[in-house]
Amino acid sequence: MDLARKKLDEISQNEAFLQKHDIRVKVCGNISLAPQDVQTTMQEVEKRTEKNQSLLLNIAFCYDSTYEMERLFNKYYEDHEKNGLNNEEVELSSKRLLNKYLLIPNEPDILVRTSNEIRLSDFMTFQSGLSMLTFLEENWPEMSIWSILKIILRYQVEEKNFLIIKESIEKNAKKVKEVLV
Repeated sequence: MDLARKKLDEISQNEAFLQKHDIRVKVCGNISLAPQDVQTTMQEVEKRTEKNQSLLLNIAFCYDSTYEMERLFNKYYEDHEKNGLNNEEVELSSKRLLNKYLLIPNEPDILVRTSNEIRLSDFMTFQSGLSMLTFLEENWPEMSIWSILKIILRYQVEEKNFLIIKESIEKNAKKVKEVLV
């Protein structure tokens, strides 16, 4: 936990960089499993960057898709026990409904798996269908700015091809939907 604490402190101390580049930091997962001082640092970083909009850095901490889905359904049922079910929400598509309750509701452009693991291991399985997957030997707290820049450069090189594929998938999905309706 010391490495995580150290890296979160570094992120917190680089507030000028985060503000200059309009980077919002979001920590997601079951953070209640982290020590209180680490939770406090996570909350401080999120609070300081909550208005930033250009880039979003999701830090998955004590996260897995099973936890996220359990949380999603619990939040959904809590909301509906309190507020009742209204027609607008009934008409929401299932993906929009899920996105309302997911910890990370958007599809990340890049998904980085650290610790020399070459599998997703129940990690963002719903959101990462079209993400560029990157597998690294180093642990996330050991990552340097150079590691991150390499990943971003690789993404920029591959982004054009990726966007062509994504556009094709979306176009074909619309055609299928039209045929079904």
